Amino acid sequence: MIRELIRDVVGSAPYEKRLMELLKVGRDKRALKLAKRKVSKRERGAKRCATLHFWKHTVLNSGSL
Repeated sequence: MIRELIRDVVGSAPYEKRLMELLKVGRDKRALKLAKRKVSKRERGAKRCATLHFWKHTVLNSGSL
């Protein structure tokens, strides 16, 4: 709950915005490469991509973005 509140108030980092754009247009492999480069491990990069993908769909479906 606290993390969701912080994300709503602060927003996303610039690389997270780029990740969401890449995921939106279907460039999943490129998004994973960018995430891996930013967070330094493939597993953490994949987790970040999955989190942003879920968050993007949740926000877009709720209509608050």
